[in-house]
Amino acid sequence: KGGGALMRSEAVNPRPPVVSVVLCTYNRSHLLANALEALLGQVDDTPRYEVIVVDNNSVDATRAVVERFLASGVVRYEFEPRQGLSVARNHGGSVARAELIAFTDDDVCVGSTWVQSVAQAFINNPDVDMVGGKVEPVWEEAPPAWLPEAGDAPLAVVDFGNDAFRITEERPICLIGANVAVRRRAFERGGWFSTTVQRVGDTI
Repeated sequence: KGGGALMRSEAVNPRPPVVSVVLCTYNRSHLLANALEALLGQVDDTPRYEVIVVDNNSVDATRAVVERFLASGVVRYEFEPRQGLSVARNHGGSVARAELIAFTDDDVCVGSTWVQSVAQAFINNPDVDMVGGKVEPVWEEAPPAWLPEAGDAPLAVVDFGNDAFRITEERPICLIGANVAVRRRAFERGGWFSTTVQRVGDTI
């Protein structure tokens, strides 16, 4: 495992992508293929995009799984030996080629218009630096009856409705890393993800 080495099956397209998707993973090779298949299953009118898989020091079959997708010309592999989600996300963002950087997780299957929706949201709102959306569970069996009392936060489930709204001081909603995108200029102004707050690193 070469530290930070980039693996490609083909040369990188000289035209920069519109959206860079950063997907960080750690020892979840059994879930990773489904996540990548969903990201590659975007509709035909999707803008140019790349998917950067940041392997955060996994010891399972993560690298072998990613290698199966390199021929797409969309997927890239990055190895980050320093443990931590924020560290991994910062690594992915630092090598991203697009101005719009979207984040999702290795246990998430995005919709077929997700990349397109991310790009369109920024086009429609040029003053906005961050957008996010729903994260819905797919239950393998009925959830326990006590779950509503416990709340959705531990599951990273998010649903604020179907209508777009702006986050303000009056409505201070947190977005989560499973479905969020940020303009590069916001990182250039405010810095990357903090590596000292790992327990809340999934909220933005």
